[in-house]
Amino acid sequence: PFADHGPDGEQTDIGLIFHSRHAAEEHAEHEDCNDYDEDFEEEEEAVVSSYFNDFSVGNFMALSKLNRLDDLEELLAKSDKYKRAVEQYKNTHALFEDQEFRPGEQALMGYSVDEKERQRMGRYHFERSDVYFDADIKVYNNLSSQDILQGELGDCYFLAAISSIAEHPDRLKRIILCKENKGDGIYAVAMCLNGVWEEVLLDDYAPCRSDNKLAFNSSKFNELWVVLLEKAWAKVHGGYLNIEAGLTREALRDLTGASAKTYFLKQKPESIWKRLMEAEKTNFIMTAGSDNLSGGSDVYIPKIGIAGSHAYSLLSVYQLKEDNGQYRLTGEGEEYSVRLLKLRNPWGKGEWKGAWCD
Repeated sequence: PFADHGPDGEQTDIGLIFHSRHAAEEHAEHEDCNDYDEDFEEEEEAVVSSYFNDFSVGNFMALSKLNRLDDLEELLAKSDKYKRAVEQYKNTHALFEDQEFRPGEQALMGYSVDEKERQRMGRYHFERSDVYFDADIKVYNNLSSQDILQGELGDCYFLAAISSIAEHPDRLKRIILCKENKGDGIYAVAMCLNGVWEEVLLDDYAPCRSDNKLAFNSSKFNELWVVLLEKAWAKVHGGYLNIEAGLTREALRDLTGASAKTYFLKQKPESIWKRLMEAEKTNFIMTAGSDNLSGGSDVYIPKIGIAGSHAYSLLSVYQLKEDNGQYRLTGEGEEYSVRLLKLRNPWGKGEWKGAWCD
Protein backbone atom coordinates (compact mmCIF):
# COMPACT_ATOMS: atom_id res chain seq x y z
CA PRO A 1 0.00 0.00 0.00
CA PHE A 2 1.05 3.61 -0.33
CA ALA A 3 0.50 6.83 1.58
CA ASP A 4 2.14 9.40 3.80
CA HIS A 5 3.81 8.09 6.94
CA GLY A 6 3.08 8.97 10.52
CA PRO A 7 5.71 9.89 13.08
CA ASP A 8 6.50 6.23 13.77
CA GLY A 9 6.64 5.21 10.13
CA GLU A 10 3.18 3.62 9.98
CA GLN A 11 1.73 3.50 6.49
CA THR A 12 -1.80 3.64 5.11
CA ASP A 13 -3.23 2.87 1.68
CA ILE A 14 -4.69 5.50 -0.66
CA GLY A 15 -5.51 5.60 -4.35
CA LEU A 16 -7.25 6.75 -7.49
CA ILE A 17 -10.70 8.32 -7.23
CA PHE A 18 -13.55 8.28 -9.79
CA HIS A 19 -17.12 9.47 -9.35
CA SER A 20 -20.55 8.88 -10.91
CA ARG A 21 -23.90 10.14 -9.67
CA HIS A 22 -25.66 6.94 -10.72
CA ALA A 23 -23.16 4.90 -8.71
CA ALA A 24 -23.74 7.21 -5.76
CA GLU A 25 -27.46 6.53 -5.93
CA GLU A 26 -26.74 2.83 -5.99
CA HIS A 27 -24.39 3.01 -2.97
CA ALA A 28 -26.14 5.68 -0.91
CA GLU A 29 -28.03 3.06 1.11
CA HIS A 30 -24.84 1.30 2.20
CA GLU A 31 -23.94 1.68 5.85
CA ASP A 32 -20.28 2.03 4.85
CA CYS A 33 -19.82 3.66 1.47
CA ASN A 34 -16.03 3.30 1.44
CA ASP A 35 -16.11 -0.26 0.13
CA TYR A 36 -13.23 -2.30 -1.18
CA ASP A 37 -13.90 -4.27 -4.33
CA GLU A 38 -14.03 -7.91 -3.22
CA ASP A 39 -12.03 -9.01 -6.25
CA PHE A 40 -9.05 -6.91 -5.15
CA GLU A 41 -9.31 -7.05 -1.37
CA GLU A 42 -6.40 -9.43 -0.74
CA GLU A 43 -3.87 -7.64 -2.97
CA GLU A 44 -1.39 -5.44 -1.07
CA GLU A 45 0.20 -3.52 -3.92
CA ALA A 46 -0.81 -0.16 -5.42
CA VAL A 47 -4.36 1.07 -4.97
CA VAL A 48 -7.04 2.74 -7.03
CA SER A 49 -10.18 4.25 -5.51
CA SER A 50 -13.35 5.08 -7.39
CA TYR A 51 -15.28 8.12 -6.39
CA PHE A 52 -19.01 8.38 -6.95
CA ASN A 53 -20.60 11.70 -7.84
CA ASP A 54 -21.37 13.86 -10.87
CA PHE A 55 -20.60 17.52 -10.33
CA SER A 56 -20.66 18.30 -14.08
CA VAL A 57 -24.44 18.80 -14.00
CA GLY A 58 -24.24 20.95 -10.88
CA ASN A 59 -25.97 18.39 -8.67
CA PHE A 60 -24.86 16.42 -5.68
CA MET A 61 -26.44 13.09 -4.84
CA ALA A 62 -28.49 13.67 -1.70
CA LEU A 63 -28.30 11.20 1.15
CA SER A 64 -31.35 13.04 2.50
CA LYS A 65 -33.46 15.99 1.47
CA LEU A 66 -31.61 18.11 4.03
CA ASN A 67 -28.13 17.15 2.83
CA ARG A 68 -27.81 18.52 -0.68
CA LEU A 69 -24.95 20.40 -2.31
CA ASP A 70 -27.57 22.93 -3.42
CA ASP A 71 -28.03 23.86 0.25
CA LEU A 72 -24.41 24.72 1.01
CA GLU A 73 -24.82 28.42 0.36
CA GLU A 74 -27.55 28.41 2.98
CA LEU A 75 -25.25 27.05 5.68
CA LEU A 76 -23.90 30.48 6.61
CA ALA A 77 -27.34 32.06 6.44
CA LYS A 78 -28.52 29.52 9.02
CA SER A 79 -25.32 29.50 11.09
CA ASP A 80 -25.63 31.03 14.56
CA LYS A 81 -21.85 30.82 15.00
CA TYR A 82 -21.26 32.85 11.86
CA LYS A 83 -23.91 35.42 12.82
CA ARG A 84 -22.35 35.85 16.27
CA ALA A 85 -18.88 36.29 14.79
CA VAL A 86 -20.08 38.94 12.34
CA GLU A 87 -22.00 40.76 15.05
CA GLN A 88 -19.02 40.73 17.39
CA TYR A 89 -16.81 42.25 14.71
CA LYS A 90 -19.38 45.00 14.05
CA ASN A 91 -19.47 45.82 17.74
CA THR A 92 -15.76 45.65 18.55
CA HIS A 93 -13.94 45.89 15.19
CA ALA A 94 -11.61 43.20 16.57
CA LEU A 95 -10.58 40.55 14.06
CA PHE A 96 -12.26 37.20 14.59
CA GLU A 97 -10.31 34.60 16.56
CA ASP A 98 -11.74 31.08 16.54
CA GLN A 99 -12.16 30.02 20.17
CA GLU A 100 -12.83 26.41 19.14
CA PHE A 101 -9.42 26.09 17.45
CA ARG A 102 -7.19 28.68 19.03
CA PRO A 103 -3.68 29.29 17.67
CA GLY A 104 -1.16 27.53 19.87
CA GLU A 105 0.36 24.21 20.88
CA GLN A 106 -2.95 22.35 21.18
CA ALA A 107 -3.90 23.18 17.58
CA LEU A 108 -0.50 21.92 16.41
CA MET A 109 -0.19 18.80 18.57
CA GLY A 110 -3.76 17.53 18.51
CA TYR A 111 -3.96 14.36 20.62
CA SER A 112 -0.24 13.59 20.56
CA VAL A 113 1.81 13.61 23.78
CA ASP A 114 5.02 12.52 22.05
CA GLU A 115 7.95 14.66 23.21
CA LYS A 116 9.78 14.46 19.86
CA GLU A 117 6.68 15.73 18.09
CA ARG A 118 6.34 18.47 20.69
CA GLN A 119 9.87 19.61 19.92
CA ARG A 120 9.21 19.45 16.19
CA MET A 121 5.96 21.40 16.41
CA GLY A 122 7.56 23.82 18.84
CA ARG A 123 9.45 25.33 15.90
CA TYR A 124 6.24 26.84 14.58
CA HIS A 125 4.13 29.79 15.66
CA PHE A 126 0.85 31.24 14.36
CA GLU A 127 0.49 34.42 12.33
CA ARG A 128 -2.36 36.07 10.45
CA SER A 129 -2.51 36.36 6.69
CA ASP A 130 -1.29 39.97 6.62
CA VAL A 131 2.00 38.65 8.05
CA TYR A 132 2.59 35.46 6.04
CA PHE A 133 1.35 37.04 2.79
CA ASP A 134 3.03 40.21 1.60
CA ALA A 135 0.53 41.17 -1.10
CA ASP A 136 -3.21 41.73 -1.53
CA ILE A 137 -4.93 38.88 0.30
CA LYS A 138 -7.61 36.99 -1.60
CA VAL A 139 -9.45 33.80 -0.77
CA TYR A 140 -8.97 32.76 -4.37
CA ASN A 141 -8.53 34.35 -7.76
CA ASN A 142 -7.89 31.82 -10.50
CA LEU A 143 -8.39 28.68 -8.42
CA SER A 144 -6.20 25.92 -9.86
CA SER A 145 -4.56 22.65 -8.88
CA GLN A 146 -1.27 24.26 -9.92
CA ASP A 147 -1.66 26.71 -7.02
CA ILE A 148 -0.98 24.08 -4.34
CA LEU A 149 2.36 23.57 -2.60
CA GLN A 150 2.96 21.05 0.18
CA GLY A 151 4.88 22.27 3.20
CA GLU A 152 6.41 20.50 6.20
CA LEU A 153 3.30 18.50 7.21
CA GLY A 154 2.93 14.94 5.91
CA ASP A 155 -0.58 15.28 4.48
CA CYS A 156 0.12 14.70 0.79
CA TYR A 157 -3.07 12.60 0.61
CA PHE A 158 -5.14 15.70 1.44
CA LEU A 159 -3.25 17.89 -1.03
CA ALA A 160 -3.67 15.27 -3.76
CA ALA A 161 -7.40 15.20 -3.03
CA ILE A 162 -7.98 18.96 -3.24
CA SER A 163 -5.69 19.19 -6.27
CA SER A 164 -7.79 16.60 -8.11
CA ILE A 165 -11.02 18.35 -7.18
CA ALA A 166 -9.55 21.67 -8.35
CA GLU A 167 -9.23 20.33 -11.89
CA HIS A 168 -12.83 21.56 -12.11
CA PRO A 169 -12.66 24.72 -9.94
CA ASP A 170 -16.42 24.99 -9.37
CA ARG A 171 -16.23 21.79 -7.32
CA LEU A 172 -14.06 23.55 -4.75
CA LYS A 173 -15.70 26.95 -4.99
CA ARG A 174 -18.93 25.31 -3.79
CA ILE A 175 -17.43 24.42 -0.41
CA ILE A 176 -15.57 27.70 0.16
CA LEU A 177 -18.42 29.56 1.82
CA CYS A 178 -16.64 32.87 2.47
CA LYS A 179 -15.34 33.68 -0.98
CA GLU A 180 -13.84 37.09 -0.26
CA ASN A 181 -11.55 38.67 2.31
CA LYS A 182 -13.87 41.14 4.03
CA GLY A 183 -11.26 42.34 6.49
CA ASP A 184 -12.97 40.83 9.54
CA GLY A 185 -10.86 37.66 9.79
CA ILE A 186 -13.96 35.45 9.41
CA TYR A 187 -13.86 32.55 6.96
CA ALA A 188 -15.81 29.32 6.53
CA VAL A 189 -15.78 26.18 4.43
CA ALA A 190 -18.31 23.36 4.14
CA MET A 191 -17.46 19.75 4.93
CA CYS A 192 -19.61 16.65 4.94
CA LEU A 193 -18.93 15.25 8.40
CA ASN A 194 -20.47 11.88 9.26
CA GLY A 195 -22.80 12.28 6.29
CA VAL A 196 -24.07 15.77 7.16
CA TRP A 197 -22.94 19.02 5.56
CA GLU A 198 -21.67 21.47 8.17
CA GLU A 199 -20.05 24.89 8.10
CA VAL A 200 -16.55 24.98 9.59
CA LEU A 201 -15.84 28.49 10.88
CA LEU A 202 -12.20 29.64 10.72
CA ASP A 203 -9.91 32.56 11.34
CA ASP A 204 -6.82 33.18 9.20
CA TYR A 205 -4.16 32.22 11.76
CA ALA A 206 -1.82 29.58 10.32
CA PRO A 207 1.40 27.85 11.44
CA CYS A 208 4.55 29.69 10.32
CA ARG A 209 8.29 29.16 10.46
CA SER A 210 10.67 31.55 12.19
CA ASP A 211 10.78 33.69 9.02
CA ASN A 212 6.96 34.16 9.28
CA LYS A 213 6.39 32.19 6.07
CA LEU A 214 3.79 29.43 6.03
CA ALA A 215 5.11 26.17 7.46
CA PHE A 216 2.51 23.84 6.03
CA ASN A 217 0.47 23.88 2.82
CA SER A 218 0.39 27.11 0.88
CA SER A 219 -0.50 28.83 -2.38
CA LYS A 220 1.87 30.01 -5.08
CA PHE A 221 -0.15 33.17 -5.54
CA ASN A 222 -0.91 34.43 -2.01
CA GLU A 223 -4.40 32.95 -1.99
CA LEU A 224 -6.00 31.69 1.22
CA TRP A 225 -8.07 28.77 -0.06
CA VAL A 226 -5.33 26.13 0.36
CA VAL A 227 -4.53 27.36 3.90
CA LEU A 228 -8.21 27.44 4.87
CA LEU A 229 -9.03 23.96 3.58
CA GLU A 230 -6.07 22.43 5.40
CA LYS A 231 -6.94 24.33 8.58
CA ALA A 232 -10.56 23.17 8.41
CA TRP A 233 -9.38 19.58 7.96
CA ALA A 234 -7.06 19.97 10.96
CA LYS A 235 -9.81 21.57 13.05
CA VAL A 236 -12.36 18.81 12.53
CA HIS A 237 -9.67 16.24 13.42
CA GLY A 238 -8.47 18.05 16.52
CA GLY A 239 -5.07 19.34 15.37
CA TYR A 240 -2.55 19.54 12.55
CA LEU A 241 -0.50 16.59 13.75
CA ASN A 242 -3.64 14.43 13.66
CA ILE A 243 -3.92 14.83 9.88
CA GLU A 244 -0.45 13.54 9.08
CA ALA A 245 -0.89 10.36 7.04
CA GLY A 246 -4.31 9.45 5.78
CA LEU A 247 -6.49 8.26 2.93
CA THR A 248 -7.45 10.26 -0.13
CA ARG A 249 -10.85 8.61 -0.12
CA GLU A 250 -11.56 9.96 3.38
CA ALA A 251 -10.60 13.50 2.38
CA LEU A 252 -12.67 13.35 -0.80
CA ARG A 253 -15.68 11.97 1.03
CA ASP A 254 -15.67 14.87 3.49
CA LEU A 255 -14.97 17.46 0.79
CA THR A 256 -17.74 16.25 -1.52
CA GLY A 257 -20.08 14.03 0.47
CA ALA A 258 -19.80 11.18 -2.01
CA SER A 259 -18.56 7.65 -1.41
CA ALA A 260 -15.24 6.19 -2.55
CA LYS A 261 -14.07 2.80 -3.70
CA THR A 262 -10.55 1.35 -3.64
CA TYR A 263 -8.95 -1.03 -6.14
CA PHE A 264 -5.59 -2.79 -6.08
CA LEU A 265 -3.79 -2.47 -9.39
CA LYS A 266 -1.97 -5.77 -9.75
CA GLN A 267 -5.12 -7.83 -10.28
CA LYS A 268 -7.36 -7.54 -13.36
CA PRO A 269 -5.45 -4.57 -14.87
CA GLU A 270 -7.55 -4.60 -18.05
CA SER A 271 -10.75 -4.20 -16.04
CA ILE A 272 -9.26 -1.33 -14.05
CA TRP A 273 -7.95 0.39 -17.18
CA LYS A 274 -11.42 0.24 -18.70
CA ARG A 275 -12.82 1.95 -15.60
CA LEU A 276 -10.09 4.58 -15.78
CA MET A 277 -10.95 5.40 -19.39
CA GLU A 278 -14.62 5.68 -18.50
CA ALA A 279 -13.71 7.91 -15.58
CA GLU A 280 -11.64 10.17 -17.82
CA LYS A 281 -14.50 10.60 -20.29
CA THR A 282 -16.98 11.55 -17.58
CA ASN A 283 -14.75 13.91 -15.58
CA PHE A 284 -14.40 11.68 -12.54
CA ILE A 285 -12.19 12.85 -9.68
CA MET A 286 -9.10 10.62 -9.58
CA THR A 287 -6.05 10.32 -7.37
CA ALA A 288 -3.14 7.89 -7.47
CA GLY A 289 -0.33 6.66 -5.27
CA SER A 290 3.08 5.08 -5.66
CA ASP A 291 4.14 1.76 -4.21
CA ASN A 292 6.75 1.28 -1.49
CA LEU A 293 9.91 2.15 -3.45
CA SER A 294 12.30 3.14 -0.67
CA GLY A 295 11.86 1.11 2.48
CA GLY A 296 8.58 2.73 3.51
CA SER A 297 9.81 6.29 2.99
CA ASP A 298 8.20 8.91 0.74
CA VAL A 299 11.65 10.19 -0.25
CA TYR A 300 11.89 11.44 -3.84
CA ILE A 301 13.90 9.11 -6.09
CA PRO A 302 15.66 11.30 -8.71
CA LYS A 303 16.49 8.41 -11.04
CA ILE A 304 12.83 7.73 -11.80
CA GLY A 305 11.24 11.01 -10.69
CA ILE A 306 8.68 9.37 -8.38
CA ALA A 307 8.45 9.45 -4.60
CA GLY A 308 7.68 6.11 -2.97
CA SER A 309 4.63 5.60 -0.74
CA HIS A 310 3.28 8.94 -1.92
CA ALA A 311 -0.10 10.32 -3.04
CA TYR A 312 -0.62 12.00 -6.41
CA SER A 313 -3.46 13.63 -8.28
CA LEU A 314 -4.38 11.70 -11.41
CA LEU A 315 -5.17 14.44 -13.90
CA SER A 316 -5.65 12.54 -17.16
CA VAL A 317 -5.60 9.09 -18.76
CA TYR A 318 -4.48 8.52 -22.36
CA GLN A 319 -4.52 5.54 -24.70
CA LEU A 320 -2.49 6.18 -27.85
CA LYS A 321 -1.96 4.50 -31.22
CA GLU A 322 1.22 4.91 -33.28
CA ASP A 323 0.78 5.69 -36.98
CA ASN A 324 3.95 6.25 -39.02
CA GLY A 325 5.93 7.51 -36.07
CA GLN A 326 3.16 9.80 -34.81
CA TYR A 327 0.84 9.15 -31.88
CA ARG A 328 -2.89 9.85 -31.68
CA LEU A 329 -5.70 9.00 -29.30
CA THR A 330 -7.28 5.67 -30.04
CA GLY A 331 -10.83 5.31 -31.25
CA GLU A 332 -13.51 3.08 -29.74
CA GLY A 333 -12.32 -0.55 -29.68
CA GLU A 334 -9.08 0.30 -31.49
CA GLU A 335 -5.82 -1.39 -30.53
CA TYR A 336 -3.38 0.77 -28.62
CA SER A 337 0.38 1.23 -28.67
CA VAL A 338 0.87 2.89 -25.31
CA ARG A 339 -1.10 3.86 -22.19
CA LEU A 340 -0.21 6.97 -20.18
CA LEU A 341 -1.23 8.53 -16.87
CA LYS A 342 -0.74 12.23 -16.14
CA LEU A 343 0.10 12.76 -12.46
CA ARG A 344 0.66 15.80 -10.29
CA ASN A 345 2.87 15.73 -7.22
CA PRO A 346 1.37 17.79 -4.34
CA TRP A 347 4.93 18.88 -3.53
CA GLY A 348 4.69 21.07 -6.64
CA LYS A 349 7.98 19.66 -7.92
CA GLY A 350 9.57 16.39 -9.01
CA GLU A 351 8.85 14.96 -12.47
CA TRP A 352 8.80 11.51 -14.02
CA LYS A 353 12.15 10.74 -15.66
CA GLY A 354 11.18 7.73 -17.76
CA ALA A 355 9.68 7.40 -21.25
CA TRP A 356 7.38 10.24 -22.31
CA CYS A 357 8.86 12.67 -19.78
CA ASP A 358 9.39 16.33 -20.75
